[in-house]
Formats: sequence, C-alpha cells, structure tokens
Amino acid sequence: MRVLSVFVLLLLASGCDQDPFGRSETHLVGRYRLLQFESGDYYVIDAEHRDGGGALEGTIVQLGWSDTLLVAERRSLFGGASEWVLADPRSGQVRGPYSRADIERFPDVRAIPISQADSVWARR
Repeated sequence: MRVLSVFVLLLLASGCDQDPFGRSETHLVGRYRLLQFESGDYYVIDAEHRDGGGALEGTIVQLGWSDTLLVAERRSLFGGASEWVLADPRSGQVRGPYSRADIERFPDVRAIPISQADSVWARR
C-alpha cells in the first residue's frame, strides 16, 4: 500500500505545471535556455525571466546564436507583432525590436544560421 501511495503521489505531481527533470528546457548559449510550454509555444528564458514571455518577452518563431549573440524572431506578447530581437548571452542585454531587413544589416547576425524554434527543439 505504501508503494502504491508513493506511485500515486508521483503520478499526480507529474500532471502539475512543474518540470522537476528539466525535460521542457534545453540550453542554447550562455544564460539562455529554450523552453517548450505545454501549449507547444517556445520561449527563451534565463534565471531572471522564467515567467510571462521569458527573457525576450514573446513566443519564439525562429532563432539562431553564436557565442556572443542570440537572434530571435518573436511574437510580441503585446499586440502579437512578429519582430526580431538581439540578446547578449553574457550580459542579458536585449536590443530591438527590429525588422528582418534591419537585423540583416548587422554583420554579426548575417553569419548566424537561423532555424525554426521547433527544429532547434528537435535537435536537442
């Protein structure tokens, strides 16, 4: 009976909005992780921004990174506009929003391969 009680408790806990084993997150670069939410949406999070829209304040459509820069197309939480943002993996500074044409003017960004968020998730 005791084993059954422990099993039931574990089963109930796994249905809660918790992820004790970190299966809904994967490391990207520096401080940033990609989080897959229960709805299937993706967010970039860090230790300071785990709630709401994450560190980039929106759902992630596409992203790419190098050791010094994370670039992402996100759908803003406010208005749902599709915009691009740049984030520094060391400092956490986020710049933007930018249009796709704007970010392609940055030499650092042109060298970074961009992938759909679900493709990045599948490669983890």
